Amino acid sequence: MALNLVRFALWTLRDKAAQRRLALRYRNHPVSMRNAIKKYAPILLLSAAIVSGLNYFAHQAIIQIAQAKTDTIPTNLILEIATTIAIHIIALSVLPLALSATNRTLTAYVVLIILGAIYVTYMTGMNAAGPAIAVLAFCYLAFYGYSKAKVIYNYYRAK
Repeated sequence: MALNLVRFALWTLRDKAAQRRLALRYRNHPVSMRNAIKKYAPILLLSAAIVSGLNYFAHQAIIQIAQAKTDTIPTNLILEIATTIAIHIIALSVLPLALSATNRTLTAYVVLIILGAIYVTYMTGMNAAGPAIAVLAFCYLAFYGYSKAKVIYNYYRAK
């Protein structure tokens, strides 16, 4: 058995169809760290922004009272706020991350918007879930209308 000393980069497939199949197979390879960051980071950042912003306003009075009493913020209060924020971020982003992992990115963002609106309702008492669902329904109907208008336009343009 002879050893082929040609570099791996110089190996070529003789058949163009085999090259195409190989390129299509590894086109969106899920192991890539860049793909994982592009897929999961926006969901985590959006959920962290929602949770941290609402918890800041929710704990602002407690922090000011603690600063007035002791001139500093107690460590146990900081730890309590940090664990609350971490638990709420996890609770808010588990389902969208699971959907994003199964390549349902648009569904993941829709679920994140709805869960974020429910979380706003939970934290502030303002009903944000109803308007969020109404806006999503309107966007869906607008996209559906646009796609149908595009099909009708292309049909009459081809005639």
